[in-house]
Amino acid sequence: MLVKNITSIKNHRIFSNWKPGEDFEGFRDINLIYADNGSGKSTLCELFAPAYSESAWASGVSFTLKEVQDGQARLLSDSKDPFFGNVALFNRRYVREVIDFDSGEAVALMALGKKDVDRERKLKEYRIRLQELTGKLLPEGQWKAVKDSKEPDKIKKRIGQQVTARLSTVKGYEARSYNATRVQKNLTKAMSKSDRHAFNLEANTQIVQSSPKPLRPESGASLVWPAINLELVAEVLHRVPTASPIPHLTQNPELAQWVSRGMSLHEGQQNCQFCLAPLTAERLSKLQRHFDESTRRLESDIKDLQSGVSQAQQACANMSSWPDPELIYNHLREDYTAALASYAEVARQTSSALATVALSLDRKSKNVFEEVDPPQLQAPLIVPPSPTCILEILKKHNLVTEDLAGQRLMAADLVEAYLIGESAQELFEATKVAEESAKAVSGLQRQVEAMRGKIAELEHEELDPGPPASWLTDRLHRLLGRTELEVRPTNSNLYALLRHGEPATNLSEGEKTAISLLYFLKSLTNGGKERSNLTIVIDDPVSSLDDGLTVGISSLLWAELIQPEVCGCGEERPCTCSEAKNWRRACGQVFLFTHSFELFRLWTNQLDRLPSSYHGNPNHGMTYRILELRAQAHSTPEGALSRRPKWIEWDASMGNKTVRTKLRSEYHYLFWKAADILTSSQVGPIRPEDEADLAAIAPNVCRRLLEGFFSYRYPQEMGNFRDQMKLAIDQLDNGASRTRMVWYLHQYSHNEYVDTNRGFRRGEASVIVRSVYGLINRIDPEHFDAMCEALKLDSAKLLEAIDEADLGSVRELPLESRGTTKKLLPGALDSGRSSA
Repeated sequence: MLVKNITSIKNHRIFSNWKPGEDFEGFRDINLIYADNGSGKSTLCELFAPAYSESAWASGVSFTLKEVQDGQARLLSDSKDPFFGNVALFNRRYVREVIDFDSGEAVALMALGKKDVDRERKLKEYRIRLQELTGKLLPEGQWKAVKDSKEPDKIKKRIGQQVTARLSTVKGYEARSYNATRVQKNLTKAMSKSDRHAFNLEANTQIVQSSPKPLRPESGASLVWPAINLELVAEVLHRVPTASPIPHLTQNPELAQWVSRGMSLHEGQQNCQFCLAPLTAERLSKLQRHFDESTRRLESDIKDLQSGVSQAQQACANMSSWPDPELIYNHLREDYTAALASYAEVARQTSSALATVALSLDRKSKNVFEEVDPPQLQAPLIVPPSPTCILEILKKHNLVTEDLAGQRLMAADLVEAYLIGESAQELFEATKVAEESAKAVSGLQRQVEAMRGKIAELEHEELDPGPPASWLTDRLHRLLGRTELEVRPTNSNLYALLRHGEPATNLSEGEKTAISLLYFLKSLTNGGKERSNLTIVIDDPVSSLDDGLTVGISSLLWAELIQPEVCGCGEERPCTCSEAKNWRRACGQVFLFTHSFELFRLWTNQLDRLPSSYHGNPNHGMTYRILELRAQAHSTPEGALSRRPKWIEWDASMGNKTVRTKLRSEYHYLFWKAADILTSSQVGPIRPEDEADLAAIAPNVCRRLLEGFFSYRYPQEMGNFRDQMKLAIDQLDNGASRTRMVWYLHQYSHNEYVDTNRGFRRGEASVIVRSVYGLINRIDPEHFDAMCEALKLDSAKLLEAIDEADLGSVRELPLESRGTTKKLLPGALDSGRSSA
């Protein structure tokens, strides 16, 4: 099965709604593809491994496949097609997956092969995880589990302390018997939040903390007296006796009272008992008329009223006879105190009224013949204040006392339920955290056991048979062209890598690629696969950091993928059987992508040398195509510029020398490539698309072109690009081109190797490229014309494109200065900088 074409790519990085173009004839048995960095080379290679390009295949990718036997074509658009089971892809990702190094102090160990690498990586991963589990996570989890397990007990202990602080006077709630175990047992009694909101904790606590003490009002404690009729008081105060008053007694109430009391003492007496003077009949008659019956009756009424008022006043004075509030139960004390205060206030007001009445009666008693205004009081009667409220509270107190045991137990049960309910949620959450911590520890312990089991399983797993260490060492020496690296077997399925007999802990990217490539080629037939059925895709086998490996890798790939042939009978060639004419290359379809022009050139030369009888007969599997994948700029419908990969076909015919000459060297190729873009515009300024293409390739083209030109022009400064640039600049007169070259010197020639991926701005790219061609033409016009002739370029058109009007003339170097730059450079550079 051959891949005839990559028909379409919907959306994968630089490939957006991409198709190969109607003029593209498709792939062949051997496909050599040159592509600069950024052209989409590696992106395209990943499409041959859907596992690396899932999103691309999900968006839409299609291949055209062709059966080798009958030539029937079919469209492939399913990433799960069985075809991909016979695809072998070598790229940077493959290198990471099939080679793994474990650099230690004593030895550098290497695993080869995806299964072995996966095993070693898993072992390393599992061991790191096991160390993490046993060294950190499990101890931390166990510490946390122990800490969290104590928290519920702390909460239960705190609840117990709160309960005993309030209920220790009740049997069963003593501190020695009520503990965390009791709390755990009574958790079901927890009071709900809504019930706690309506519950009076302090009142119930007071019930629990109260002790039996029945109380009775003391004798005479209540204010009881006959009501004082204020209407009667007013009548008595207004009443005047009907007797004949003696003026000097009426005017002297105290004297009148004294005489009145003495009347009863002088009955039947002839003389005054005070002065012994005779009592005349006339004097006695006047006194009797003054103190007649109406007077005596009035005085008697006054005394009766005064007695009632006095009794009431005495009762008010006995307030202290009520039980002290401190003797009342706590939950009744507040109401009792309020009732006493209210009662006392009423008694005070009553005492005040009684005092006012007593004062009026006292005044009347001193002079019964005087009318006294009664006190202005609102009520018609003065009655004692009612003690009913106080008595009711005392009654409640005594009822509680009678049933205190039951009340206290009930209140204690409610208080306990309240206190448990108050912390129940916190206890629940702490218990849950403790359970989760314990569960986490169990999970970690299971992970530890699982890791140990996986490690043991991998350590005893049957491993892939790796290439012999001697074979790897021999092939490495051939490939690298040096012998300091050595591969030795170890007791496990790992290899020890040595450099000059010491652990090789720092392999170069090229050395890693070389080892991976050896394994890749050796493992193509693993699992019983036939090379002839494989589609082999190789992406950049030569690292830009190890250009010295190019020839070795080129030879290795050619020897493994192109040279082996099998007879029609299945035996290796040469074979003398009748099927010998039906020989075929022993390997399936090959795609070699590279950004290394040297590798591209080597393979191109070898492909061109194949006899036409080989590549001309499709049955031999030697047909080939030489392509370039180039990212070219094009204008979008919106007017923007976008880079789009395009297949550039190199003429495979040996009869067309024009294209073949482009491959004589990278210098030839770059000279042609940039010149082709510069001369592509028919008339007028360079097109934006060509300007964008130049901006992308200019750093590489300028540097490589100048290096190639200077290598023969100034051989005495070979390897010193900066001094070569200075020599070239000093051969230019002052002018725009000289200024540009001085600028380029300062920007791009400070180091022997520059970042050629750093592009120019579009506005400056074509100017610099033109100046480079102009410099070559001015310094060596014969060489310039010869290159144009060799590459079939129109030199006149190229000169017109580079616009050499501002190049000035070339100043010939003095003979004594051509071998060195030291004497000429300072002044030359100064003039160059001033013009810049």
